[in-house]
Amino acid sequence: MHAVRTNDQRSKRQERVGQLVRTELGKILHQGSASRAEFLDADLRQRISVVKADVSPDLRQARISISVSASLAREDTAMDKRRAYAWLVNNAKPLRHALSQKLSHMKSCPELKFVQVDVAAAVDVMYLIDKISSGNDKRSGSLLGESPSGIMGGVDFDLDMDDEDDWEEEDEDFFLTED
Repeated sequence: MHAVRTNDQRSKRQERVGQLVRTELGKILHQGSASRAEFLDADLRQRISVVKADVSPDLRQARISISVSASLAREDTAMDKRRAYAWLVNNAKPLRHALSQKLSHMKSCPELKFVQVDVAAAVDVMYLIDKISSGNDKRSGSLLGESPSGIMGGVDFDLDMDDEDDWEEEDEDFFLTED
């Protein structure tokens, strides 16, 4: 009886085949060279990233982790992500066929199972932060419309009134201890 391998115990062959599947599938998606696949607009297809490809020990199945990044032009990214994932699941066989054409040196091409990961969510958050901060920079230079000089409500928070010499003279007896 063989022991089940964990992710850390994958063979070198599994790692190499997984890397090859990830690279070639990414090229197929970006070039749109899956001939029998249904149509998906080029912009959405270009935003699909193949994050990882885990291949089974017998190299017959591959779990493909994909992420769909947000569009700069469109606001409805959740719908785009669902459309892209549904397209991948529905077109797994044509994509596998296109992949087998690229991996013709292999005995068999792994069956593709797509899993959606949300790596793009972090990128989307960073994009929104940049968008908000650039909007605030154009408006007034800082958050909530305050002036960038550190003045809020008539109080200057950038003004440094602490002089080290004054501190020593004023609070000299503070540090004295009575014995």
